[in-house]
This record gives sequence, structure tokens and C-alpha cells, in this order.
Amino acid sequence: EAAAAAASAASAAAAANPNPPISTNPPTPKSSSSKFSSKKEKKVSERKAKLETDMDFCRVTKRYDPELIRKEAMRTPMKLAQRSAKVGSTFAMLATNRRKLQRLDAKDGGTRWPSAVKNTLTSLGPLFVKLGQNLANRPDLVEESLMEELTQLQDRVPPFPNEEAMRIIEEDSGGRRVDEIYEYISPDPVAAASIGQVYKAKLLGGGPEVALKILRPGTRPQVVLDLFLLRAAAERFFDAFARKNLGCPATMLVDEFAEKLLEELDFQQEALNLRDFQRNFADDPSVHIPGVYTKLSGKRVLVMDWQPGVRCTAPGAFESPAAKQLFLIHGVESGLRQLLDFGLFHGDPHPGNVLALPSGDIAYVDFGNVAEISRANQESLIDAVVHVMNRDYEALADCLSDLGFLQQGADVRPVAEGLQEVWGPENMSAMASAENFSFRGLTREFNKLLYKYPIRVPER
Repeated sequence: EAAAAAASAASAAAAANPNPPISTNPPTPKSSSSKFSSKKEKKVSERKAKLETDMDFCRVTKRYDPELIRKEAMRTPMKLAQRSAKVGSTFAMLATNRRKLQRLDAKDGGTRWPSAVKNTLTSLGPLFVKLGQNLANRPDLVEESLMEELTQLQDRVPPFPNEEAMRIIEEDSGGRRVDEIYEYISPDPVAAASIGQVYKAKLLGGGPEVALKILRPGTRPQVVLDLFLLRAAAERFFDAFARKNLGCPATMLVDEFAEKLLEELDFQQEALNLRDFQRNFADDPSVHIPGVYTKLSGKRVLVMDWQPGVRCTAPGAFESPAAKQLFLIHGVESGLRQLLDFGLFHGDPHPGNVLALPSGDIAYVDFGNVAEISRANQESLIDAVVHVMNRDYEALADCLSDLGFLQQGADVRPVAEGLQEVWGPENMSAMASAENFSFRGLTREFNKLLYKYPIRVPER
């Protein structure tokens, strides 16, 4: 999405300002063109080789092995059979109603089918809620109407008992009582989701206010069962579709999703992510990252500074229109720094994780989903923006191939023609001059392209 948004912004600028093409290299005398061409081909060859070594770069710590998941799931055959029956019957009911709901939607423009998919995923628990949220950002896998509905998917469930939460805090703090660490803890969680819940607290001795994030008991065992079932279903029912439309086996998609999901269950990794982001933005007072208390945190408890702010989409979030404008600037700049400067970026920047302060400052929370991007991929992203500005859609298609959107060796010509149609000067000029211009509209057009052609959105 970040790459698409950056390219969309560049395309909008190109439509509004037809400047001469941008070059990433200095001009070369005509007399040395053949020599330059040879050097350029060598550089491209070397870069492609480096890109191949970077394909698996976004894995800070590998914590997923499908064979280990299979063995762990098979240790509880009765629970696996029960879970398989529940998941299978739930999706069978959804499939039975599909044609009827889609037919009604076609008549009156309703969203019965997308809503049914969303409700089904919500009813099945943590893994399927996360799957729905993942699909909401996968225009290569689902149509736009379903993707729009899944963006509304809320990960909210009833909280588990406070007594159990307090017990987990004490166990992960080495047996110390809660009142030996905290002066105050909110009587009930301030937020509860499928993976965990959050309390507001104050450290003993006049310390700062903190947030206590506690892993929901029993989350991992259920996730393990569901991962096993999801991978088996993908291999059996969706492999042909994935290979034909995306150029990869369906199990690869599940494995990418599983790696990121298990990372979200690893609070110790999230503590490291918080530390790294706070260090990266230490020189920017407009970007707020909560500090983490590693000595009070553990595998099931994460203690961090309480971060003031509200959802960036909340009414009255800003003290003035100028503050809102500042927030947008800070958001773009901080996002580009993550991608192109640090090579470490927030993997789930939805409005609930991007908070606004009244002054226009921006705050990031929830660092369970974080990824790295290699220098070679950073260069490819920059090249992609340059190619959009130059309207060189064939070169842009090559960049998409380098970044893993297209299978190596795939024919880029139809994709280049599609890119030209979506982001060509006529379409972009019309959108740029329209009163209802929005980057959402730009990315929506790109999303249609992803669904139409065999393009896969890589996990990184």
C-alpha cells in the first residue's frame, strides 16, 4: 500500500506538472553510449542478483515452521477434529448462501455477501479476524467490494477475567505482587481484542502512567490448530487459483501470513520493535513512540508508556485546520522515513494504530507487526516512483517484478499496458482536476489492476 500510495502521488504530480523526465543517473556522452549500455546492463544484472538474496529479508526472527505447526497440532487430535468440524461447517454454510446473497446484491447494490464473509471470519476467532484484516489489504486476492467491507472488521471481543490478567502480570514479573509494582491499575481493561487486552496503570512511587498489554490465555494453541487447517485448505482448494493468478503456491501465502501472525504473539519481539522505532525517531519531536519497560515485560506482558492521542479519524481530533495539515505532513514524512531511510516500517498503520495529538503531532502504537526492507528494495521503490513520474510504465512493470509483485520471467507487457491505462496522463489529469480528488481513488484504480493481472502483493 505504501508503494502504491507513493507511486500514486508521483503519478498525480506528473499529470499536473508535465516536466522533463527525471533521471537517476547523470547524462552520458553519445560517443560512449555502447560502453554505458554495457555498464548499465552489468549493473542491472548485479542488482537483480542482490534482489534475489533479499527476497526473504523481512524476517527479523523466523518463528514459523509449517512442519513444527503440524506436529504441534497433531498432539491434540480430538481438539483438532472438533476445530476442523466447526471451521468446516461454518464455511460450508457461508458457501451455501453465496449465490443467493450475491444475486440480491446485484439487484440493489447491497453488501450482503461481503457482510456475511466479515461476520463469518469474526465468529471464528483470532486467526480468522487477522486473516480478514490481512485480506482487506490484499487487492490481488479479493475484489474491491469485499476488501472495503473487511476494512471495517473490528477485532473486539469480551475481555477475559481481571483476576486471570493480574495472575499473568505477577507470574511474568518474577512472582512480585501487583501492588509492589503499580500504584494503580484500571479496574477493567481499556481495550480488549482477540490476541490480548490493555490496562492503564501508574508505576509505584509517583512513576509515569503506563499501558499493560496482556496476551489472552489459550491464544497460541487455537492459532496453531487454525494455521494447520488453513494451510491444508489452501493446498487442497486454492493452489490452482494461486498458481494461475498469482504465480505462486497457495501455501506460500499462508506461510507469509502465519509468520506475521506469530510475530504478533511474541511480546518480547514487540518490545524490541518499540525500542528500535523510538531510537529511529529520537530526532523528530513531532513523532511520538511509547517507551518500553523491558524489566517489567515478559512473554505474555508488555509494559510501555501510556500514549496520549485519539484515532486520527476521530471528529475534533485537531485543535485547528492547520494542525490537521501538519498531521498529514508528519504522516507522509514519517512513513517515507520508515520505508526509505530506516528500512524498518510499521506493518499495520490503520487509524487505530496511528494516533493524532491536538497540535498535529503523530503517534504510533501497536508494534506487533513490523517488517524490514532491504537497501536494494528501497532503491527499487525509488525507481518505481521515478518511472511513474516519467510515465515509463514498462520500466515500472520491471520494478514490480524486482519487488516480487510479479513472478520472475512473467510477461510484463500486459501489466505495463494496464499501468498506462490506470495512471496514464488522460486518466490522471481528469482525477487531478476533479473536485473530489483523493489518493484513495488513485489506489482503488491500482487495486483493480492487481486483481485483474497475475500480480501478488509480497508480504514485505
